[in-house]
Amino acid sequence: EESTVTSEERLVGFVLTPDGALARRALGPRAAIDDAVRAVHQAVDRGARSPSTPDLVAALRQLGARLFAPLVATLPKNAKTMIR
Repeated sequence: EESTVTSEERLVGFVLTPDGALARRALGPRAAIDDAVRAVHQAVDRGARSPSTPDLVAALRQLGARLFAPLVATLPKNAKTMIR
């Protein structure tokens, strides 16, 4: 029986907590994040300039859910400052 091994690129993010600890957070498959970034670019290319443009809002929410939300979930509950 032949076995096939496949792999996918996955991304991780890091959060430096106030106590100096480095927290690693899996962000998921790179392809999904690339697709979310591409959707934002496509919405802007189609003329979306206002943050209330429905397709831009949807694309930004998707990107935020994939990229930003996992990192925010790692932050301590009392975090007041975030440096990007």
